[in-house]
Amino acid sequence: MQFIGIDVGTLSTKGCLVAVDGRVLCRAAISHETQSPRPGWVEQDPEAVWWAETCEIIRRLLEHPDADTSSIAGLGVSGMFPALALVDEGGQPLRPALLYSDNRAARELAAFNERFGLILTGDALPPKLAWLRANEPDIFSQARYFLSSHNYVGFRLTGAYYLDYKVADSMGGLLDRTTLKWREDVADWAGIDVAHLPRLCSESEIAGEVTQSAAEETGLKAGTPLVVGSGDSPLTIISAGAIERGDALLSLGTSGWMGVLPYRLAEYYENPTLLHQGAPYLLEAYVLAVGSALRWFRDQFAVGEQAVARRLGTSAYKMLDDEAAKVPPGSDGLIVLPYFLGGREPEIPLPETATMTGLTLSHTAAHVYRALLESYGYVVRWSLERLEERGIPVKRIVATGGGASSKLWRQILSDIIGQPLHYHADTDPCLANAYLVGYALGSWDSLEGIRDWLPPSVVAEPSENAHLIYDKVYHRFLALQLMHSK
Repeated sequence: MQFIGIDVGTLSTKGCLVAVDGRVLCRAAISHETQSPRPGWVEQDPEAVWWAETCEIIRRLLEHPDADTSSIAGLGVSGMFPALALVDEGGQPLRPALLYSDNRAARELAAFNERFGLILTGDALPPKLAWLRANEPDIFSQARYFLSSHNYVGFRLTGAYYLDYKVADSMGGLLDRTTLKWREDVADWAGIDVAHLPRLCSESEIAGEVTQSAAEETGLKAGTPLVVGSGDSPLTIISAGAIERGDALLSLGTSGWMGVLPYRLAEYYENPTLLHQGAPYLLEAYVLAVGSALRWFRDQFAVGEQAVARRLGTSAYKMLDDEAAKVPPGSDGLIVLPYFLGGREPEIPLPETATMTGLTLSHTAAHVYRALLESYGYVVRWSLERLEERGIPVKRIVATGGGASSKLWRQILSDIIGQPLHYHADTDPCLANAYLVGYALGSWDSLEGIRDWLPPSVVAEPSENAHLIYDKVYHRFLALQLMHSK
């Protein structure tokens, strides 16, 4: 028995083929970009990126010598969210999808929050729907389906129009957390009919079966079950084995965020109304440009390192880490506020741009790079302290995402927060999707078994001396953040 997991990310689509005992038989990935036709706009083509790349990934997996098409028990798909793809009656996208980081609807967001007494951020979809209705009325009037990334792929695979509760909740005020039904008043404000919104269901349900046409495009057998799945964040949490109350997942990807579980994950699957109390996880330390800020630095200021890395067959990030490791904790007084694209903190004002302070002629590029690494650690510590004040202590933190492969960054984060930081190599939402398929099909009866699929964790233990240094810098960071907040 084999399972397929797919994840449609902001900058890549990935997939893995997994045996029933958790062995990853093969992986595949395709990189892509976002488009920004105007400042503040962030878009992606659902058909050319989300669907075409998913088809290619599945074909690559099935071409592997260890793949057995007749043994594929099912597949699961996750994706970045919330995204907004408008699809017509025939199932064709009407325009590029708006991604979570798209900020074109700031005026509509302010009006929406005032109308409904909310404090939502730019992720919210109703303001974006209102913007499309006002600015692209011909396109908006043709929309029959409203899809995010993972359920767009699911729609193309099965023809089923569905959405899991977590992503529905992330859309911004459209879901009533108490009744788990769509809110007609919010839909009316956005200009859509609730009858056009997807069927709501649990992440661990079967969404449908692969159609004959999708089978021809992917190489899967028609009738292969598809699990509902969810956004990349919930599946990333599972993939790191963060499933108990008080566990936290620290994602170091394109954006940075921390998911903290106020309940056991299995409790949420059994009772989705726990959404009303913060399940499946509380989203903390959400900064839109974390890994992408490091990528910006590499591309703009480390051209030489990239050339050397290509010649030596190594990573430019590894070379930057080696240089930054020679810089002392605190970067000799250099502090960065990491809000290149802002942050998502609805209750507390944050800066809208990044800021660097304390720069002198004695600082080097390595100082700047280390200060970037440190900057997100201060945001994480700030979130942990506010969680503690709310009576939600975090007992165990697991790091994941591309940035978590950096041993230096994991150590810096551990030193700043003063807690051990766990890391499992080669885990991602694809693995969790594959596990969730078996869970949905009854191949195993608990989520705890995902830990048997994971490699042993590597733990960064905090240095007492470094933590004392960072403690002083952290309070300067908070003061600067307050000074530059909007």
